[in-house]
Amino acid sequence: MNEADGTTFYRVSFGLLAAMALFFALFVNGALPGLMVPTTGQAIWMLGFAQSFANGLSIYATNFGLPSPAPISFGLAAALPTALFLKIGIPPADAYSLTFAIWFGVAFYGAFRFVRLLGGRSGISLLCALLWLTAPVIWVHADYSMTSLGIALLPAYFCTALQLIYYERNLPSFILFIAAALSAVFMDGYSFMMFACATAVLLAVAFALRSVKRTELLCKTFPLVAAGFAVSYFLYKNYVGKAIFEKDDLDLFRAFGANIEFFFLPTRGILWLADLFDFSAIREENNYFGDASVLCASFALVSVVAGAYALATKSSDARLKATFLLVAVFGFYMALGPSFKLNVLKPDGVGVSMPLQYAPWRTGTEWLSYLPGFSNMRASYRWVALGMFGAWALLVLHVASRRAQSGVTIAVILAGIAFNIPAPGVMTANVDSEQAIDGIDRYIENLRPIFQPGEKVAFLPFRNDFFVNYMASKLNISTYNVGGDKNLTIAMENWPDTMLAFEIGKASPDFGKKVLWLLAQKDVDVAAIPYIDLLWAAHQWPYPPQYFDEMQPYIEEIRSSGMVDISDTENFTFVRLKPDFRRLSSGKLSALAATHFCKDGVSLSLSAPLKFSDAGAVCGNGWAEPEDWGRWIIGKHATLHYHLPADSERSVLEFDAQGFVGGNLTDQKIGVSINGKKSDGWEFTIASPREIERLELPQGVDTLHLDFFIPEAKSPKDAGVSSDLRPLGLGIIAMCLTKADESCLQH
Repeated sequence: MNEADGTTFYRVSFGLLAAMALFFALFVNGALPGLMVPTTGQAIWMLGFAQSFANGLSIYATNFGLPSPAPISFGLAAALPTALFLKIGIPPADAYSLTFAIWFGVAFYGAFRFVRLLGGRSGISLLCALLWLTAPVIWVHADYSMTSLGIALLPAYFCTALQLIYYERNLPSFILFIAAALSAVFMDGYSFMMFACATAVLLAVAFALRSVKRTELLCKTFPLVAAGFAVSYFLYKNYVGKAIFEKDDLDLFRAFGANIEFFFLPTRGILWLADLFDFSAIREENNYFGDASVLCASFALVSVVAGAYALATKSSDARLKATFLLVAVFGFYMALGPSFKLNVLKPDGVGVSMPLQYAPWRTGTEWLSYLPGFSNMRASYRWVALGMFGAWALLVLHVASRRAQSGVTIAVILAGIAFNIPAPGVMTANVDSEQAIDGIDRYIENLRPIFQPGEKVAFLPFRNDFFVNYMASKLNISTYNVGGDKNLTIAMENWPDTMLAFEIGKASPDFGKKVLWLLAQKDVDVAAIPYIDLLWAAHQWPYPPQYFDEMQPYIEEIRSSGMVDISDTENFTFVRLKPDFRRLSSGKLSALAATHFCKDGVSLSLSAPLKFSDAGAVCGNGWAEPEDWGRWIIGKHATLHYHLPADSERSVLEFDAQGFVGGNLTDQKIGVSINGKKSDGWEFTIASPREIERLELPQGVDTLHLDFFIPEAKSPKDAGVSSDLRPLGLGIIAMCLTKADESCLQH
């Protein structure tokens, strides 16, 4: 079949071959609507955003991550078409799979066009595109959702840069480049950085080796490229609300760097032919730093062999050959992380991170982890995708330099495609994912009668709650919870004090009290107490109710207040205020809750200090969990309730207190009231952050209700002190009831 003849037979035949190649690529990647879904957990996470987008006709999720509308931290480019499919009634599993099929189609065409741009003929271009789309580094990252799409699209992205820099510096080329940069930044941050780095290498080599066009490159091309990436970055920053998240510890960069042997020998259970011919290694995740993705996604031997084969032959463009070689070397080197590791195992008792003491040799790349963009690429091994792209591009340049391909070249490509085929267990998991998502969808639909549309719900204790994304959006309720570590960080910055009082993933002794306080302050309508882990239930459905026994004492404690109605289901308990109590003010409800939990308050004895590090020292709302030194107030208001001895004389309360000052917070003023009457205020400064404060008590009372008001409470993060998101202002170390003319506490 000669592509030059342009006959209808050729076009139809080529179209059929292209369709077959694309179908095979979609099969390998598990993106066949109605049959397969590439993953479960990340699909549920993204479907939650997509369903919320569809509910509110917005690019922000309004069902979770309250109080502010929640941006999706990555993958907007895939979530929006998924939202459209959900809106028109396509089932969630099929909507997700269809979106991925479309984007993989774009990636396949982009890889095909990349080969054609360099001069490859149609048939060999199809084979090269298929070799790229079946690369394990793409489909292994399906568990990280749109990261796999971002990697798959690298040739399509780079094709636009190559067109703009090397071939046609015109408006259509610039528009395509802008579209690629926008797609990259709103698809996945890792591939955006890879695209930017590869483009920088392309520009640098062009500038160094094309002396006659340096002025044009410097004055015209470079500004266009810089503008494309800058506009994309600016739009992403404005959408998410921030572009730089907390920098991860360098120990994580080390841990998630690839061992050198991972490049050349795959892990057992990933590749079909490798397992069949016993060319794979059994690796246990617990024996290595990082996680399973490092072991499974770093294999690059096929690309390395293809690139080495291409390097050994002549190519038509030495400049591009140098460019692709530099891209490959840079990618593979960055994938090592800050340390060289060869057969390095994790010692017993060491966590996921890799301390410097276990690093044999440094690579010298650790300084990059302090730069914007690079600082959030903690999964160092993912740079292997850029290395593999560079090696694949070398092969593409080789085939594009020849009108007829040798048998060796065809054999290398076909062998690479065959070697890329996933193991049967991987394909079975994709079928299971489709069924699991359908099961989750049916389960959540059965919960619909429990809620009223628009009700505000808190799932407690909160975690990285992937499951909540889809549950809240499907039922069209609202919640503070959100799945995704970056989204959780963003949401917590605006949470009310009542939510921040809970510890992530932990039910503390005060859990029941905090649930009632949350309801009493009317920050939520429903408190949902899950028995399933809302992160892992989204990944492995159905999931066992592992927290059932742990949560029962707290539920009974809440039930005994008499203030709530409780609905029990297989995987959740839902708590609401009774109708009569909902009509009361927040202040009255808080007092009733305190009365229940503290009865008449903590009993005080004269000259007997209470340490606030002890759980029994505090009865009231607004307090953090005890620490070794004492405890903080969370937010701008807190209460304490005490019972005085019957024979107490005129007395005072002494507090060993500290104000949260530091960074950009120079002083802290505290308002105090006793039984509703304003008392003298306290003030703390950087010079005097800790003081012994005294409150003169009214005569003739046997109970005390203290209110603390901290108008300038601020999180240590906002103050520039640490990454702590809790709004702090006042901490109490100890308190003591004493006579007016005596002292009880000392620093």
